Amino acid sequence: MAFSWKRRPSIGGTSLSSPIIAGIMALADQAAGHPHGFVNPLLYSLAGTSSFTDIVSPVSPVTVVRANYVNSVDPSAGTAYALRTMNQTLSLQTTSGYDDVTGLGTPTKTFLSALSH
Repeated sequence: MAFSWKRRPSIGGTSLSSPIIAGIMALADQAAGHPHGFVNPLLYSLAGTSSFTDIVSPVSPVTVVRANYVNSVDPSAGTAYALRTMNQTLSLQTTSGYDDVTGLGTPTKTFLSALSH
């Protein structure tokens, strides 16, 4: 059976972003010709630059319907739907500069070049 995004609608969040960022950092290591190691100080030095798109609160609520497999593996046991409203929780808020939801923001096309030296 071939993998299909349509067969795995519950992929996302840190389960998706962590391996993507790990891959981006592998590309940054390769471009720099050395491993970056503990990269946090470098990332924070890039905060507020064109290396990140700062994610801020939407003007009005953003809501999506998320489909989840009942058995967490495939649709054989059915699909349950949940309404998710973004940035409407009491504990996590998206704010300018840094937040628990998006960290420093989304890496941009200049991110790799900023880490390449």
